[in-house]
Amino acid sequence: MEELDGLLTETETLFHDAQEEGLLTSSRFVEQTRESLANFHNNAITIRAQVHSATSLSAQCLEMLKGLSQKISTISKQVKTVRAKISTTSASEKERLRRSALTVERVEALPEPMTTTDETLAGDDGEPDRSDLTSLPDFCLDRMQTTDTGSSDDNTINVVDDDYVKAEAISPIENSQQTSPLPTA
Repeated sequence: MEELDGLLTETETLFHDAQEEGLLTSSRFVEQTRESLANFHNNAITIRAQVHSATSLSAQCLEMLKGLSQKISTISKQVKTVRAKISTTSASEKERLRRSALTVERVEALPEPMTTTDETLAGDDGEPDRSDLTSLPDFCLDRMQTTDTGSSDDNTINVVDDDYVKAEAISPIENSQQTSPLPTA
């Protein structure tokens, strides 16, 4: 009986703590758990009365034969099941909240988008300041100037005032030798 009382107390405490922390978001789950705990509590009161009324060894044996020990064991297992559901539900909600908080932290840690105006780009001489552009590549592949025949220059592509290096085309793989996935003997 002491084990059942301890389980009920622990489960009720876990349930109330999880509710206070906002970890039990399903109203249906909360209501079902509340009803289950109330039923377990009422059953424990009934069983406790039977245990306390068996004051002699013969009365205790008689109650044991009637299945009192089995009732205590069955209710204890049911309380453990409810306790496990409360624990796993609140743990998964904690994990969801933790992930949500990490996502918010990551978004907040992102740098502000850079907005530029002509004034922020211009240096002392009125020309754009390109000192922070040293890490940019020296070529661009998104603009091409083609001749009338539709073919492009092999070395450079002229775009307005700048020359852009054209990436070399990759030669096709030679498929003259056939390979078999299975070894041949």
